Amino acid sequence: MPASIFVARRPGDDSKVSPRHAVNQQEGPLAPAGSAKTSAVPKAARTQKYPDRPAGQATDVSTTDQPGPACRLHGAHMQSFPQFDESWKNWLDENIRRGCSHQSMIDAMVANAFDPNTAHSILSRRIAGEEVDAAAVSSSASYVYGKQMLPQGPVIKANDCRARVLFSSSQPVVALLGDVLTEEECERLIEIGRQSVKQSAVVDPASGAEIIIRERTSQGAFVNGSVDPLVAKIDRRLAELTNIPLENGEDLHLLRYGIGGEYRPHFDYFPEELAGSRHHLQRGGQRIATVILYLNEVELGGETTFPNVGLSVRPQRGSALYFEYGNELGQVDPKTLHAGNPVEQGEKWIATKWIRRSRFQPLPQDA
Repeated sequence: MPASIFVARRPGDDSKVSPRHAVNQQEGPLAPAGSAKTSAVPKAARTQKYPDRPAGQATDVSTTDQPGPACRLHGAHMQSFPQFDESWKNWLDENIRRGCSHQSMIDAMVANAFDPNTAHSILSRRIAGEEVDAAAVSSSASYVYGKQMLPQGPVIKANDCRARVLFSSSQPVVALLGDVLTEEECERLIEIGRQSVKQSAVVDPASGAEIIIRERTSQGAFVNGSVDPLVAKIDRRLAELTNIPLENGEDLHLLRYGIGGEYRPHFDYFPEELAGSRHHLQRGGQRIATVILYLNEVELGGETTFPNVGLSVRPQRGSALYFEYGNELGQVDPKTLHAGNPVEQGEKWIATKWIRRSRFQPLPQDA
């Protein structure tokens, strides 16, 4: 059964879709109301975007809904080119003093039309006590798309695999690859997962510790070649398909989502300006790409969505969803905000491979 792909085309979009796949128009995410005052807490400020933890993260686990108080909203009307003026400085300083979560402040700024990379930079500098020049903010560059890491063409080859490119997009860089895993390989990975998964945790962007949040309801386990030779075989295959060194990949992460299981909108990269990311960035640098392997067909629900670009991908057994979000300038791509929709019927099994800019360094207990 072919994967279902729904793409909302936008001006300048050069997404390419195989004619064998359905393409429907769908609305993108709604913009905030004209004034941020119209809502107690905007949707963007409520949504936490924690990166998944790497294998071997210290087991300081707590449960939280949203760390810190909700940030007080800025009263400015949404505008195409926001100015970082005195009122924004005062707003940031107040919410920093109140101990608001950094991500909630960034989300509120993005909801008022700030570029996400710019919002990250502004917050980092204000936390450090630095002045932020309004002119520099207004001219801050958005994410720059350069040469893609993923090889081009209708078929991408590895030594033991010929993956068909079912869909590709250049902004953001996303591709759906077919025939990456066999039926038998999918079954074996699910079997390994059933023996080892536990409640999934994410990285607290402030402390770097593992936390369990209600925005993510899944069970997961990190596995490597020491668990089963098949894992090492798949690691090599993915490195060849993506043209990224084998040693840059984190351990394969097996995940199960039951009825109602979901992962709300989040980024896979680490917010570099936050203290909690420093430990992880020392183990191979920033994450720059993700591969999601779909291990089964979901009866209903469980799509992977990119809300900022109106893209939805239905799991197809044996296929792989690839997306990259790190460029040579060290920027990260906010268009790769993504989510796992709730499973409505059946269960969902995936295996995720996160790829670093440099060689990944596992902790001693991972090796």
